[in-house]
Amino acid sequence: MPLPPCHHWFKKQIVKTARELDYFADTRTYSRWFRLKITEERQAEIMICFHSLGVHFLGIIAVSAFIDYRDRDDGSNMTTSIDGPYSLTNEVFQFSFKEDMNEIKKRYEEWLDKAILTGLDQWRRQL
Repeated sequence: MPLPPCHHWFKKQIVKTARELDYFADTRTYSRWFRLKITEERQAEIMICFHSLGVHFLGIIAVSAFIDYRDRDDGSNMTTSIDGPYSLTNEVFQFSFKEDMNEIKKRYEEWLDKAILTGLDQWRRQL
């Protein structure tokens, strides 16, 4: 399956988060993400990023979560500064194609709930 044209948009943040969590994020073999964008004066983006794990693909997918904030300048040249990324978890979620789908789903839902709640709490505290 070819990568979508926007798959590279958050590569810098994905790689930085992977370094903080001590693993290699391979965004060339596989990379997908989704985000929860909260737009106010300061835009917050909670990102959930799926990508291959390791330098050589061995069938393991990693999922990381982070939040970053985007601030527009005074409006004169419409540039955006980015504050972050800030990891939302202490560990990367991993799964293999060999695992039982129900087990993956159960573990992922627990991991995702914690990541989203942490992200929303961080967003709330910066208001």
